[in-house]
Amino acid sequence: MNKRFVTLFLLVVLLLSAFPVLTFAQEDSTTTSSTPVADRSAALQETTFIEPAGGWPYGSAEAIAADTGRNLIFLGSGGAALVLDVSNPLTPVLLSDQIKTHGFVEDLFYDPVTQRLYVAAGQGGMEIWDLQTASAPQRLSATEIIYFGADIPVEGIVVVGDMAYVAGDWGFLHWIDVSNPAIPVQVGFNGQAVRPTDVVATSDHVYAVGNDTGAFFEGDFSVYSIQPNGALSYGGGRDFGICSSAAISGNYAYVGCGSWYILDLTDPFLGTVGTLPLDAGGTVISDNVAYVASGSSGLHAVDIANPSVPQEISVYDSPGSANDLVRINDYIYLADGAGGVRVVDVADPATIAEVGAYDTPGWSQSVAIQGDYAYLAGGVDGMQIVDVSDLENAALVSQYNATNAVYDVAVQGNYAYVADLSDGLHIVDISDPIHPVGTGSYAGLDAFRVAVDGDYAYVIDSVVNQPYWLRVIDVSSPAAPIEVGAVQIGTLAWRVVVGGDYAYVANNDSGLRIIDISDPTQPIQVGQYPALSVWDVVLQGDYAYVASADWDGGFLVLDVSNPSNPTLVGQYNPGGWFHPYHVAVAGNLAYVSRQDELHLFDIANPANPQFIEQIDLPLDATRLTVVDATIYATVGNAGLSAFRNQGTTMTLHVGDLDALSRPSGNRWRAGVQVKVEDSAENPIIDATIAFSLTTDTGAGPFLRSCTTNGSGTCVVSIRKVPTTVNSITFTVDNVIHASYTYDQTANHDPDGDSDGTVITVVKP
Repeated sequence: MNKRFVTLFLLVVLLLSAFPVLTFAQEDSTTTSSTPVADRSAALQETTFIEPAGGWPYGSAEAIAADTGRNLIFLGSGGAALVLDVSNPLTPVLLSDQIKTHGFVEDLFYDPVTQRLYVAAGQGGMEIWDLQTASAPQRLSATEIIYFGADIPVEGIVVVGDMAYVAGDWGFLHWIDVSNPAIPVQVGFNGQAVRPTDVVATSDHVYAVGNDTGAFFEGDFSVYSIQPNGALSYGGGRDFGICSSAAISGNYAYVGCGSWYILDLTDPFLGTVGTLPLDAGGTVISDNVAYVASGSSGLHAVDIANPSVPQEISVYDSPGSANDLVRINDYIYLADGAGGVRVVDVADPATIAEVGAYDTPGWSQSVAIQGDYAYLAGGVDGMQIVDVSDLENAALVSQYNATNAVYDVAVQGNYAYVADLSDGLHIVDISDPIHPVGTGSYAGLDAFRVAVDGDYAYVIDSVVNQPYWLRVIDVSSPAAPIEVGAVQIGTLAWRVVVGGDYAYVANNDSGLRIIDISDPTQPIQVGQYPALSVWDVVLQGDYAYVASADWDGGFLVLDVSNPSNPTLVGQYNPGGWFHPYHVAVAGNLAYVSRQDELHLFDIANPANPQFIEQIDLPLDATRLTVVDATIYATVGNAGLSAFRNQGTTMTLHVGDLDALSRPSGNRWRAGVQVKVEDSAENPIIDATIAFSLTTDTGAGPFLRSCTTNGSGTCVVSIRKVPTTVNSITFTVDNVIHASYTYDQTANHDPDGDSDGTVITVVKP
């Protein structure tokens, strides 16, 4: 089962459980709440220890909006929105890159009257920015959209008057009162389980596209009437399967649903008038010409003078993926994925052509940190060097251009070692990070991953449709690296790390491979742990911490003190649902990514990793790195995200305290069972509880202790209590653990028979 299916299943369960409250009628099926939306600027995540610290969030251009009066465009770039002055369309000028959101920018809506930019920021919810001074945008609010008590990712947004209509990732359209943009109020949501991904509007209707979850059918293109109070009333829809965009002009809707459809809005059945085989990410209509952003096939100009027979006029094949577009005067500004924004002259629709561009970063694959700098493997954009001394204002300082595509980078001393796929291994002098200089290269391999230790680089050579190789490159002379040894490994080797005389390879379905590199000229496999879908491995002491994205895997801890016989000693994978891809370790803490989530674990006891908490990432992580208390995550199209462990002491407490008593011959036996939990109520093992005991006859105090087992519980008791003693009071004096601090104020007892600190056991 994948994550989407599980989400859908939970969604249906929630809907059915709430059926008496919600009405799923076709005419009008809404729920209202009139509650303020949670303020993410005050509390960005439900987390105790890990907090967002900033980063360099720029990446693929997916969304775009425009202020035509001021010749401005707003370009979604990964986890940020750039403000560009296009007074001269041939040379867009960056005015501001300070709109940094708490998630990936999925959609933008600009209100020219209020000069506010509304951002659908994925996991970051909805953000509202004041653009009255375009060069100095001000965040008015950063909010999360709530659905049955949970915050949901936001994928689309449109504003009509004082109401924002938001497309939520789990399904449903939500409407938010933004009359006070600093305190948005969630008013209601529609009661049909279509999963919207884009939303557009006229003055009296809202149109949503997405894909039908099958729970309660509406349609992948749905029409809603805006009621006087701002609520939506369902007015019909069409089922296409999956839809990605819509534009409205006059009596027609132009909808991207695998192909590009023109629908008649005056027809109650929304009949198809015309169609073209274009997968539209966005459409702009002007003077009987539709401009269609169609992914990898670029920008298409289509004559729609006769909507029943649309005719393609011309095509501009953009370098990236045409995702969205706006028009200002005679120019189309195309959000082109890794191609940034492309400026296309459409004065003559028959000969559309690019006249300008503004580049944005591409996909961030991995990161290495040294000093104040992050070295990003940026795919076709090469290696990007980012100053992270101030994480809130991280800045690109230089770039080493790739010949092919940089998938990995390792740093040691004054050199960066760059895996540039078919162009091999590059060695770059970074003694001056602002002016990196290529020093040497080794071109005899497809360099996919790289690790460096001493005079050797260990490079995964990704041979297409064949087993990969681990190649050992002597880099003692950076200007003239040479291969000295190699060993064949399995396909899809995702990571290599080096520890002492051994290299450890995360080798997908051939598990973790351990290579003896004591003689670099004769590397040889000496050990293997047969987990499936092994994506990542890190070393600390005698342990390898492994991410295995498999039902039987999870977060694994292997004892590798004997590299020829790695042994599983600890595992976290409750119910088989925890499928991680990347891991980083620092001291007694492990940071593990599962898709777009970052999880924190206590590994003080490697045999029993304890989950502490999780925090959302903007997108799926592609690599984790931890330096001191700062966690760096490359998140693909959202660049580099940084998080900081606040250093808040991890606490534990008593979560249950139960009395035990029974007769014992002519005496009786008194005891208690205690359960110890962390702040998230996870059981804590190896916690020692110190008790003091007093009797109702005044004897004591007596001292006792016990240590919790794998379920976080233990029992302490007194045998052969005289019958003259009618009760014994047990008091928890202290709870001791190597990684946690005892928080007595959090003690509690769900049974209500104690306060979690003191309990009296009565003679049976």
